[in-house]
Amino acid sequence: CLVGFFGPLGATLLTEITPKELRGKYMTILTFFLVAGQLYGGLLGYFLLVNLGEGNWRLLILMSSLPGLISFIISYNFLDESARYLFLIGDYTNAKVVVEKMRIENKNEKDDIINSSNLDSVVNWAVNLAHKNEQFEFGSIKMLFQKDNRIITILLWLNWFSSSFIYYGIVVYMPYI
Repeated sequence: CLVGFFGPLGATLLTEITPKELRGKYMTILTFFLVAGQLYGGLLGYFLLVNLGEGNWRLLILMSSLPGLISFIISYNFLDESARYLFLIGDYTNAKVVVEKMRIENKNEKDDIINSSNLDSVVNWAVNLAHKNEQFEFGSIKMLFQKDNRIITILLWLNWFSSSFIYYGIVVYMPYI
């Protein structure tokens, strides 16, 4: 059930933490695993269901949930919290550790990206952004329907609904063709 969240969030996190020269390669790998997951689901249905009314649907649900559960466990144990989020909640020490870890993994030549001379400006940025978030209710459902965002919200929802409706309509109709 969390796959709908993981898709866009995983891609966003991947583009945030990977170096420019590797982003295309990693996004290709991410897309490959999306297709592999769709094939996995199709093969499970093929082998576990006789038709849409008969078959071992309980085993199908169990086997379908395993990749998501494994991904959640691996992500929870091995992914760091976003440095931006840590700055926004005021956890500057851990945010600096995450940025330093990203610098080392990305083989950035600068010794200390966030040092004592620029830490104050980064903290000020985080405090100002947190204040703006409180002032304008960023991240709330109400913000989606404010005057500036109303049209784009409705258009995006219609776009995703149409895309999903067409995609799942084709997938469900395929066995009858």
